[in-house]
Amino acid sequence: MLVLVLVHDYMIPLSLSLTLAPTLALSLALSLALSLTLPLSPPPPLPYRPPVPLPITVVSDIVCPWCFIGHRRLREALARLPEIETTVDWRPYQLHPYIPREGTSFDEHYRRKFGSNAEMLRARMQQAGESAGIDFHFDLIERVPNTLAAHTVIDWAPPGETRSAVVERLFEGYFLEGQDVGDSQVLASLASKAGLDRTEIAERLARDDDRELVAAEADANRRSGITGVPFFLIGERYPIVGAQSPETMVQVIERVLAMNAEEHGIAPA
Repeated sequence: MLVLVLVHDYMIPLSLSLTLAPTLALSLALSLALSLTLPLSPPPPLPYRPPVPLPITVVSDIVCPWCFIGHRRLREALARLPEIETTVDWRPYQLHPYIPREGTSFDEHYRRKFGSNAEMLRARMQQAGESAGIDFHFDLIERVPNTLAAHTVIDWAPPGETRSAVVERLFEGYFLEGQDVGDSQVLASLASKAGLDRTEIAERLARDDDRELVAAEADANRRSGITGVPFFLIGERYPIVGAQSPETMVQVIERVLAMNAEEHGIAPA
C-alpha cells in the first residue's frame, strides 16, 4: 500500500508493509492510511482517563534535526496536558546506516546529499529550530556519526523519564555542542549527565553489548514502512509523521483518548 505523506512541505511516498516490526504492529498500516487522508475534527470533552498511562512510541535518529524538534514539540504538547499520564518510549532508526563506525565529514556528507541546496536547507532548519527553542550550532559539528552505538545507550536507559533525558542529552550534545555521538567516551559522558553510570556504559560499549539486537530493530523499523523520522505512534493506534506542531500533537492525543472512551462506553460530558 502506498500513501503520500506531506511532511515539512515535501510530498513523500510512504510504502506500508503488513510485515511490521512487532512493537508497531498492524495498527500502523491501518490507522496511518486513515489519519493521513482525513482531517482531524475537534475531539469532544474528555471525562475519560485511561486506566494505564497512554503509551507514546517515538521512532527517531539522534542525527536527525527534525527529530530533535519533534522531541521538543512533543514535550511541549504533553506539558499542555498535565492531567494525562503518558509513557514515552524511544525506538531506533538510522538515517545513514551505511556510515562507518568512525563517522564521516559533516560538511562533505551534506554537500553530497543536498548539493547546492545544503546551505539553504541549513538556514531553514535553523529557523524551524528556533520555533522549538533550539539554537542549532551546525558550525560546531565536524562529524556525522554512525548512530548505532547511541541507540544502544538509549536502549540501556530505563524507560520513562531517564530514557527521555538520555535522548535529550544526546540531541543537545550533537546539535548544540558539536560533540561526536558516535564516540564511546563521548556517549558515556553524555549518558552519565542524564543519570546513567559512566563506567558501565563505557564498558558495555567496548564489548558491543546489544549492538546486533538494536541494529536488527532499527532495520525492522525501516522495513516496516517508516521511511522518514520522527515518527510517533500515539496509544498504539494513531500515527504522527514528522515534527508536527504541539497543537496538532495535543489534538491527536485527545482524539485517541476520545476513541478509547467511546470503546469503553463512556459518553463525553
